[in-house]
Amino acid sequence: MLQGSANLLESLIWRIQKEEFNERNCSLQQKHKVGEREIEELKIREKMMQKPTRKLSLYIQLKNKLVDRKKNLRQQIRELSNELRVLEPRKDQKISELNAIMQPRIKH
Repeated sequence: MLQGSANLLESLIWRIQKEEFNERNCSLQQKHKVGEREIEELKIREKMMQKPTRKLSLYIQLKNKLVDRKKNLRQQIRELSNELRVLEPRKDQKISELNAIMQPRIKH
């Protein structure tokens, strides 16, 4: 009788452990499926974000190129303005010299 009770108790414990194992296993499988779905959703979101990010990156690169070009043009304008400041007095001096040379010729 004790032997039968021990076997029955052992059978009950085994069933309970099996049910607990199955419940844990089922729970883990569900968590795994949820995790896989979340990963797929994140991949889709990442792809969607890459397009605007790439466009933004191209825009920033273009803007930086334009800013650099603007700086270069300003530098060229400053250099040309400085050159004009240097040439202006020389121009006036040359005109005066040419006028001095031409005055006697015009009077004749």
